Amino acid sequence: MAALGFLKSNKKKQNQTAPVGSAVLPKTDQGRLVLVRPVLSEKATRAKDERNEYIFQIAPGANKITVAKEIQSLYKVHVIKVEVSRLPAKPKRTGRYSGYRSGFLKATVRLKAGEKIELI
Repeated sequence: MAALGFLKSNKKKQNQTAPVGSAVLPKTDQGRLVLVRPVLSEKATRAKDERNEYIFQIAPGANKITVAKEIQSLYKVHVIKVEVSRLPAKPKRTGRYSGYRSGFLKATVRLKAGEKIELI
């Protein structure tokens, strides 16, 4: 084993802390937008009318806190509740070609009574 001792590194590892502003923060906190697009469907319209909830497709690294902060800063409203769900990829087929529709993260945001967001 002494013959293979040159493979071992006796050097101490240098300070491996990440520099300020690098990969320490989640990707969504580094100036990128968390919200990808609003989901405009019959179910989303019904949720907006009945429960004052809005549905958005969000970035993969986003969480409830970043979604709430971005909604409040962009639309100047008060967010009461945020629910995040992951929609899975689904198999799709066109003729003899098959593939998958990509999955995504979806956030349902409930606003304070009397407030609304103009999406269109």
